[in-house]
Amino acid sequence: MQKMQSFLLRVLFCLILPGIAFCQSSSGQKHPLTFDDYVALRRAQARSVSPDGKSILYLVAYGAAKGPEKQEWWLTDFSGDHAQKLDLPETFHPAGFTKEGALYGGYDVDKLQQLAIIPIGEGKPTRIIALSSGIKSVAIAPDGVRFALLADPRTKDPLSDVHTIVENDQTSLYVMNVNGGDGGWWCPSLTDIAEISWAPDASQVAVVMQTPKIGHHEVHTSIYACSASGARKVTEVPNATSGIAWDKGGRDLVFASTNTPVLTPEHVWSVPVAGGQAVDRTPQLEGTATNVLSGPQGTVWVEVHRGVVTEIDSYHDGKLTSSYRWPGGVLSALPAFPAFSSSPDVQAFSVLDPQHAENVAVLDGGNLKRITHEGDSILANVALGEVRVVHWTSKEGTRLEGIATFPPNYTPNKKWPFLVMPHGGPEANDELTFSLFPRFPVSRIDRLRFRFSGGHLPALWRPRLSRR
Repeated sequence: MQKMQSFLLRVLFCLILPGIAFCQSSSGQKHPLTFDDYVALRRAQARSVSPDGKSILYLVAYGAAKGPEKQEWWLTDFSGDHAQKLDLPETFHPAGFTKEGALYGGYDVDKLQQLAIIPIGEGKPTRIIALSSGIKSVAIAPDGVRFALLADPRTKDPLSDVHTIVENDQTSLYVMNVNGGDGGWWCPSLTDIAEISWAPDASQVAVVMQTPKIGHHEVHTSIYACSASGARKVTEVPNATSGIAWDKGGRDLVFASTNTPVLTPEHVWSVPVAGGQAVDRTPQLEGTATNVLSGPQGTVWVEVHRGVVTEIDSYHDGKLTSSYRWPGGVLSALPAFPAFSSSPDVQAFSVLDPQHAENVAVLDGGNLKRITHEGDSILANVALGEVRVVHWTSKEGTRLEGIATFPPNYTPNKKWPFLVMPHGGPEANDELTFSLFPRFPVSRIDRLRFRFSGGHLPALWRPRLSRR
């Protein structure tokens, strides 16, 4: 994806601004943002926390002049000290830690992703647990005893290399012990699973079923409680949902959804696990709740977009509380934490702002503190202009919010070109982050006589509709 974006940007600016060398950086003083900067810029995202709550697993990603994006896996403690790069197979994609401290996740074997368990350290063997059609994702239970795998229950088509059948995918739930034994399909009648979440006592799994893409014009969601003894329907939702979490000690299920015909959820909903009608718990929310995630200690984390800022809130028993914000930027993902109920209640966050690449932060004295500094060495040599959040009200009375990006040498007593990129959602919105698209034109141009509209072109001004 990053490689494609880089290519498109090169084509765009070569067509519009011939003769301007974006790919060359100057030495000595700070220089305008270049494609070389973009390709080399490293960013870090928190992915998991070790069972003892002392180490953070994070992914470092960066571009390359040729080929796909590069990825590295690192461990660090909560102070940011003693960071170490892990020597992992290139096709291994860690999902988290086992209770013994090994890493588990997807491993590409014969063009299929399978489950692998890789101990950290030398001299310890890797275990691979394979299903006939591979796996799509894996989640470990809060007691650390079992894995829940999402996988295609059908036998692999032996002729898949020579023909293509256009049909809906099938995804079912396979549960087994962490040693690979006692495996079996739970609730085999459920074949369109989108998301799952283990119950706090690890006795059952919440399952979200959504209508498949082929043959359906609208999204419809069904939620089940699934155990070794079978499936029980909890509720039906006539719209899209995102995330599934357990609240009230396992008595309620919480998810993000909407009562409007769009694909993006906007409020927090809940339903008793015993069954019933789902209820919108945040009808007056001034913002957009897009995803939820339950921690093993009982906290339900909610990703909330408030205008161009994304924060992480906590939800419990019908109440949504603003919990964490990154000053001058956004929290770019739901928190990472230990997966087990016996682990310490600690979190690691991924943060991003207009002056820095994405990095890992932790709670320090009530505030978030950045503990990784990926990308700083490159951006220290780049001239970056100011970025401001702006607010206004339309003539119809709608409150609007946008982002204004200024050139590095901006002065208010001079006329400057003004480029507008309308982007009102609802499926996506611009955020207060280090955004490459507006940075490129404003870093070089002081006379601009054309105008763009649309969702993915450079902009000085990116309006965002504040949804209520």
